[in-house]
Amino acid sequence: VHPFGGAYDAYAGSRSGVGEPLGNSGICQRVRISAGAVLTARIYQLSNEANAIYAYQEADLLDDRGQVVVNLFKSVNNKAAWVLGRWNLSAYAGRSYWLYFGVHGDGYAKRSTQQFLDDVVLAAQVSR
Repeated sequence: VHPFGGAYDAYAGSRSGVGEPLGNSGICQRVRISAGAVLTARIYQLSNEANAIYAYQEADLLDDRGQVVVNLFKSVNNKAAWVLGRWNLSAYAGRSYWLYFGVHGDGYAKRSTQQFLDDVVLAAQVSR
């Protein structure tokens, strides 16, 4: 809809942008974490939820069964701007996980929780 850079970004939420998904909506990729790994991503979040009880935006490392190994964030931000997220993943070096960015909702039609994602980079930090 409105990528930070390039022609595309990933979207999580209800298909129409109205109401919340019933369950999870997101994108994931299997990654191997290297020594000194740092994850960065541009995130644009919209929500009219009061708290993260019934719906939320999130990012996680998941195991092969889909279980959360570590939650990178869980929020209900309503910030109509691209924000740079940064996470040090060096504690997970040498292991492979599913990196997941998405939205969880309870299907409530009168609330909306969405998340856009762009420019995701997982790389070893270079020492100078």
